[in-house]
Amino acid sequence: MALAQGTDVAKRDSLLVGMAFAALFAGSTRMAAQAPETLPVTRAVASRAEIQATLTEIDQILASPGYSGRLKAAKRIEAELLRQRLITGDFQTGDRVYVAVVGEPAVADSFSVTPSRTILIPNVAEFPLSGVLRSELQTYMTEQLSRFFRNPTVVTRAFIRLAIFGGVGAPGYYQLPADQLIGGALMAAGGPTGNANMEKSRVVRGAKELRSSDAVRDALTRGLTLDQFNLQAGDEIHIGARGRGLLENARGIGFAVGAVTSIGFLISRVF
Repeated sequence: MALAQGTDVAKRDSLLVGMAFAALFAGSTRMAAQAPETLPVTRAVASRAEIQATLTEIDQILASPGYSGRLKAAKRIEAELLRQRLITGDFQTGDRVYVAVVGEPAVADSFSVTPSRTILIPNVAEFPLSGVLRSELQTYMTEQLSRFFRNPTVVTRAFIRLAIFGGVGAPGYYQLPADQLIGGALMAAGGPTGNANMEKSRVVRGAKELRSSDAVRDALTRGLTLDQFNLQAGDEIHIGARGRGLLENARGIGFAVGAVTSIGFLISRVF
């Protein structure tokens, strides 16, 4: 009897946390208007001009004595990510790019970005993506495909290969649209568990902590997309969880579910 009651309580707590998370995502647009901003939240994917404008704003913050050292440290990291994007572009090995030419059934698929940062469209050509931003993909591919098709109407969408670990229902690796809200990405990974702890969440790239829990919380509050948060292929979003060792356990338990189901499930429902 006591065990059954404990299970009911756990289910209730998990449901309440999920409802709170959903409310946060639903209200993110309204809350963003009240929060101080650096990156303009005007497009789902940031243009070159918007990235440059953000860098200018960051330089002003760094030059001002009115901001804390902690904030300036976070802004230096953000500036480094933005400058890298402007130079090398957004597309990394493991990403996928959806490309379709209206009226050409042979060109309507998602293509993996190769180690040389290209995509190969069978029976057409191989297209380099180095230096191309996600916001530039549509125009770029239209120009490239105009060499092979007359006045093509081109549809594109960029996907990022990310890992989501920790206090979510289905931790693992996911191919997610770059214009997906960060909150939506977490919900795609099963949403928060009953013991999720956003105060300990972070983003990791390789062995380096890329974004702190403050940055993750701010991005959720402002309703940023994965692109606006400057994420790239291979980045790991770690959602904090109460209890020692839970993150490591979540990696092992959820890896198979997330890795096997995410790519086909998500992409098939976008197009």
